[in-house]
Amino acid sequence: MKDCNLLTAGTKQQLGPLTALQEVLLASDNETDKSEENESKKALQVHPGKVLIPAVVDQVQGQALAALQVLKVIEADAQPSDLCTRREYARWLLSASVLSRNSVSKVYPAMYIENVTELAFDDITPEDPDFSSIQGLAEAGLISSKLSNKDLLNDDLGPFYFSPESPLSRQDLVSWKMALEKRQLPEADKKILYQISGFIDIDKINPDAWPAVVADMSAGEQGIIALAFGCTRLFQPNKPVTKAQVAVALATGEAFDLVNEELARIEAESMAEKAVSAHNALVAEVEKDVNASFEKELLIEKEKIDAVEKMAEEALHELERLKAEREAENMALMKDRAAIDSEMEALSRLRCEVEEQLESLMNNKVEISYEKEAINKLRKETEDESQEVVRLQHELEVERKALSMARITYSRMCSVRLLMFVHLHKNLHLSDLTWICAYLLNL
Repeated sequence: MKDCNLLTAGTKQQLGPLTALQEVLLASDNETDKSEENESKKALQVHPGKVLIPAVVDQVQGQALAALQVLKVIEADAQPSDLCTRREYARWLLSASVLSRNSVSKVYPAMYIENVTELAFDDITPEDPDFSSIQGLAEAGLISSKLSNKDLLNDDLGPFYFSPESPLSRQDLVSWKMALEKRQLPEADKKILYQISGFIDIDKINPDAWPAVVADMSAGEQGIIALAFGCTRLFQPNKPVTKAQVAVALATGEAFDLVNEELARIEAESMAEKAVSAHNALVAEVEKDVNASFEKELLIEKEKIDAVEKMAEEALHELERLKAEREAENMALMKDRAAIDSEMEALSRLRCEVEEQLESLMNNKVEISYEKEAINKLRKETEDESQEVVRLQHELEVERKALSMARITYSRMCSVRLLMFVHLHKNLHLSDLTWICAYLLNL
């Protein structure tokens, strides 16, 4: 993409007023440049795919990014390996220029006056969050726009796009920064560019960017190409750049001293933080040792306290056991005493009862003596009556024997009568005989 038409302007200044033929030829060259610029623009508008292998960020690029983040030029959340967009580079380039100590190198944000301000790009309107930065760079003539590409012969350039979301190319990275740093770029052609750079893809570089590349390569190791891309023979002008590469580009030139001061301050802070960290680590180690010693002594004291508490607990248990035994003994003694009192009371009661019984026995003894005399008297009478009963029993036995003999005699007589009856009545039935026998037995 075309950045600034400084080479053409320088040629016009050297040749003086242009003739009509020269203006026609120049217009033809401008048309050719426009076609090349449109092709470059189309290439930039194609968004790259996903980054599968991130770019390597060296120490210098990382330090530059950190310093610019501290200076509020680049956002704190910017990642060094992410691709940088044209919008971001325009915003950061303007912010970095404001920090310059040289007023000539400062680019201020553009203002917008309705119906007065001419838009530099068709896709960057006042509603765009980065309008002031992009319009400011365009109005300063640092980047190619409708404002810088107006042709004297043809005011109608057609649509002109900035493509803010497209990735920033290497060519634009160098061209925009050199346009800001150098008010007058050196003259350059293909031969001079090859002699200084040694690039083998010069044909792919926009001729308008040759002076910027030559100016940057003339800076040697402090140039953007050397710091951002290292040793290379392929410039690859349309290749996207990372935010770390953009940071190291912004840190060159006018911003070099400021960035170095910030890096020195950051390094000093880092050293101070390291010293504080080392001191804190030493203090932490000492505290750790002291705490370990204290913990050890505390553990010993705790063990002693635990042992004493254990002994005290054992003594307390023993005391409670002795107390319980003493209470049990006291309870047993109280029970025994109560039992003894109860037994004494029972014995007293028994004594009273015994005395009463003894008195009753004495009374009974007297009664018994009287009764004994009566019993002896009754015994004598009983013996007399017994003798009389024996006599009567003897007499009764004699009479019973006599009665028995009489019955036997009668039984024999009945048997004889039966036999006689049977003999007389031989035709009697058995049942009749049975009845007769029963009758005889009942007599």
